[in-house]
This record gives sequence, C-alpha cells and structure tokens, in this order.
Amino acid sequence: MDLENAKRKTIFNFPKTKNSLLILTRTQGKMDNASCVLEKGKIEDAERIYQIHTSAIKQLCSSHYGEKEISLWAGKQKQEKYVPFLESGDMIVAKKNGIVVGFVHHIHHAKGINTEQCSDDSKMEIKGLFIDPGFARHGLGRILFQEVEKIAVEKDVKVMTVSASLNSLPFYQKMGFKEVDRKPHQINCQCSVECVSMVKSLPK
Repeated sequence: MDLENAKRKTIFNFPKTKNSLLILTRTQGKMDNASCVLEKGKIEDAERIYQIHTSAIKQLCSSHYGEKEISLWAGKQKQEKYVPFLESGDMIVAKKNGIVVGFVHHIHHAKGINTEQCSDDSKMEIKGLFIDPGFARHGLGRILFQEVEKIAVEKDVKVMTVSASLNSLPFYQKMGFKEVDRKPHQINCQCSVECVSMVKSLPK
C-alpha cells in the first residue's frame, strides 16, 4: 500500500467499557485519534439526532432524490418525535467528545407481529440509520448496524428488515440484505420517495 492510500485508511479498535456498548477509535492520516462511544440514546440527545437526520437527508440523500422531495422530507422531521423511541431504548447513538455523530433506530417485532417485508416469527427492523455527513463513509454506519445485529442475535431473531432509501441501497447490500421490492414512502399527500424493502436472514 502506498503512503497516500495508507493516510486515507480508517482504523477501528473496539475495547469494551463498563458504561457503554463499545469504544470506536478512528485514526485517519495525520489527524489525532478521536474516540466515539456507542450507547443507548437519551432524551437529551433528541436535538442532535434531529440535526443529524435532517442534514443527512439534505446532503447524503440528495444524490438520488429531487430538490422538492428532499425539502419536504427534511421538513417533515420534528425533534419531539424521537423522544418516545429514546424512552423505549430503541435508539443507539455514537458520540464523539460527548456529541452525537450518528444514530440507529431499531425495533424488535415479537413473534406474531408481521412487517411489510416478511411474515417470519420474530424480526428486527431498522427504522433509520443516519450519520453526521462530516463522519460519513468512515465505517461508522457499519459499526452501528453490527451492534443492532448483535442485539438481534441475542434475542434469537431470525430476520432483519429495512426500508432503505435509494442512496443507502449499496450499504445495506454490503451488510447482507437482499432486495424484496420497491415501494413509495409517503411524505405527505402530494409527495412520496421511492424506497427499497430489504431482508437479511440471520444464522439459525
């Protein structure tokens, strides 16, 4: 590997800690080491989650959706909507120096509860996984997903599902998901965005 490629390489180390799920250490080029902690989200994280969600839609999703769709999609988000999910413990956040830089929202559907993607007994649904655009494409999304996957395995879940945006399709394919079909996600009565229903089978 030449020097320039070595500088661009991102390295992650994951020592366990008592009060968090794991530590994420990133070294990139001549940058100082920066540690990110994965933990269950708290109510006070709602503002940063809202900021990340809307900025990710505007900056990362704009490659596959029109200006009107992006504006309505981002504008639909409200800070208070995340509070119930944070209270239920269904959101994991990544923090750098105490500031949220990414999050994943997951829901465990118990036996007998079906989702659009499949009708298996027990499943884990990824409702949303978003990274601060400044931290995107450095492997943090993969780490957040793998944490949810670990939780799914611990709960003896056999199937994971997601309704993926078009720009996130390659990411979920790399995570082992298979496309089922494509459906519009309704933003309001006049606008919708195309999404991809996907499933991933977990080891039995």
